[in-house]
Amino acid sequence: MKKFAKIIPMVMTLAIGSTALFAMESEPVSTVSSTSFIHMQSDNHLSLSENYPKLADYIVSINKSVEFGGVRFTVNEALVIDNKVQITATTEKLDGSTFEEGSGFNNVNLTKQDTSHEDKLAKLMLKLVNAVDVDIFDILSEEELNILWDYTNVSTKSYTSSSYFTQRSEDGTKLYHMNYTEHTPDADLLGETFVLAVSELGYHNSSSEDIDIDLDSLYEQTTEENLITRNNIEEIDTDMNLGYQLSDHSILERVQYFVNDDGENVLGIITKRAENNNISQYITLQVDEEPYPLYASSWNSGDGFKGETFVLGDYTLEDVRVTLNTHEYVIVNDERAEVEFVMPTISAPTVSVEGNLQVTNANNTVMEIKEVQLSPLNLSIYGTHTKEDNNYNTEHPDSVEILFIDGTTKELFKNGSSGSFGEGDFISFSINYTLGDVNLFDVEDVAGVIIQGETVLFE
Repeated sequence: MKKFAKIIPMVMTLAIGSTALFAMESEPVSTVSSTSFIHMQSDNHLSLSENYPKLADYIVSINKSVEFGGVRFTVNEALVIDNKVQITATTEKLDGSTFEEGSGFNNVNLTKQDTSHEDKLAKLMLKLVNAVDVDIFDILSEEELNILWDYTNVSTKSYTSSSYFTQRSEDGTKLYHMNYTEHTPDADLLGETFVLAVSELGYHNSSSEDIDIDLDSLYEQTTEENLITRNNIEEIDTDMNLGYQLSDHSILERVQYFVNDDGENVLGIITKRAENNNISQYITLQVDEEPYPLYASSWNSGDGFKGETFVLGDYTLEDVRVTLNTHEYVIVNDERAEVEFVMPTISAPTVSVEGNLQVTNANNTVMEIKEVQLSPLNLSIYGTHTKEDNNYNTEHPDSVEILFIDGTTKELFKNGSSGSFGEGDFISFSINYTLGDVNLFDVEDVAGVIIQGETVLFE
């Protein structure tokens, strides 16, 4: 009974005064660590029809706009290739003025409109509105209660990964957007109604400044002997209260200085964000004798600490110059807009083959290839590989070649990957490959793929 306590007041309110329930946002079904998969041939315009003329039969022109906060947002085109969707859009200011460098939307969401749920929920809300002093369990059947619960808790997003890319026009008056989503294999896409929602139009602003800081003095104030790393930060009970104000946004909590197993001097700096906002900061170290900043690795903890570890080598704390780097996302329009449209009714051709090919790459990582899929835009390899200690990167085969029907081959180039880094000994991955030039794959001319010398044929 408790699970309905918060739902009913919300449904009653929406039934009386709003139709916004059917545009509610919810989190994706699952999330992965992803690298952008954007295969564009044009340098200054993200147009599907211009970049993919051979796929003209599968690209749908949408050309639907909405105006909000002084801008016009237009969804231009859509392309479906099996369970992958590419959507292009344009943003321009109504007064014709220019956008800042690095402009774009902070939030972009693609949501399917499920009209069957709308009809069912509308009937349920009508029952509730017309009922007075009656227990909900006397009004709705068990089936209706389940419909109500499912609708308010199940995501209408079917994608498992997404990438979003924005390019400013040469004159700065337009923003060209590309939204790419990969959906679950059983997702209904073709001919279905979707909504593309955008919000928080703004731009990225970065700056750097050298800061005057006495690392020696701060290190001496750090009396705690425990060395904090990414592996023990969640477990160790230690003093983290230097409280040195680096800026209005960052506090230096700890300085660690030690010699590693290779005899190199190492500096560890742990900071904490002073407030939760759109500003992030990090430190780099520069030595006058070196052309580039010193190598550093970083980590973040669940309670807001950020660690940065610098390998100084033979240099000491007196030799380094500290630079504070600031990255800010400046919101210029916090309004939200939606464009509803219908997906293409046909998908561009693809071929795929399932199998159980095992290869071991140069890193001695054992990879199980479960499926290979080819579309005009890319070749995708799906599978699992062993999880190495402290390895949070997706591994890939040493070589992948496309095998044409005439017997010729061509090396492919990796341009994107995603992985699921959950519990267990294996990482599930997907890796995308392209020809590395302006050409698309002609699916009918491809016989298979060669992965580290092992041939997989499309039958």
